[in-house]
Amino acid sequence: MKKIFFSLLFLSFASLGFSQFVNGLGFFIAGEGSRHKYKDSNDPATYGSHKGKLLFRPAGGIVADFGNSRNLKWRTEFEYNMQGSTERVANPDGATQKYKNKLDYISWNNFMKIQGEVYAGFPYILLGPRVEYLFRNKPQAYVPVMSGLSKFQFSWDVGAGFEFMAYGPARLFAEYHYHSDLKALYKRDNLKVNNLTHELRVGIMFKFADRKNSCNAPTYSE
Repeated sequence: MKKIFFSLLFLSFASLGFSQFVNGLGFFIAGEGSRHKYKDSNDPATYGSHKGKLLFRPAGGIVADFGNSRNLKWRTEFEYNMQGSTERVANPDGATQKYKNKLDYISWNNFMKIQGEVYAGFPYILLGPRVEYLFRNKPQAYVPVMSGLSKFQFSWDVGAGFEFMAYGPARLFAEYHYHSDLKALYKRDNLKVNNLTHELRVGIMFKFADRKNSCNAPTYSE
């Protein structure tokens, strides 16, 4: 709970400081590879901890950048992301069968954006919390456990991206993100389940900062 409290506190103070200036609006599509990590303390000798295999699914969202600093901005996002895990479960005859546990989330993501500048564009890193709502749950394996997942999830996200230099308001960008739980998906009866996700994005950002001051001349956006 302490981690969640400090994440929300961080979100509140940072958003207040940057919300006075909209720098750009955009959207993205993404591919996600996610899996679940299980820790069973009831029978660690025979089961113990294990990780599922990556399950690849799509995602997409809308984004907004705030702040008038060249190097420090605030990013907020609304995202529909499809996560889950691929599980191999042993049958009574000893053979294993593959199952997919699919989880669909609607998330509100908020990041501190630290940005530099090179000849071709703007490299940056992103760091901040995600608040995720479990919109749809379709488990095939470990159904009693997966059916008991928390509806709301909190996680930390770290990402790196590049926004390409161009004339006009539209800027292409590409990003890689990694996010993992602050609060376990499931924690009950000595069993703990966490989610681990890799995300690769491409999108378009429409910048507003420099258009106000332009005199019919093309300018680069920060």
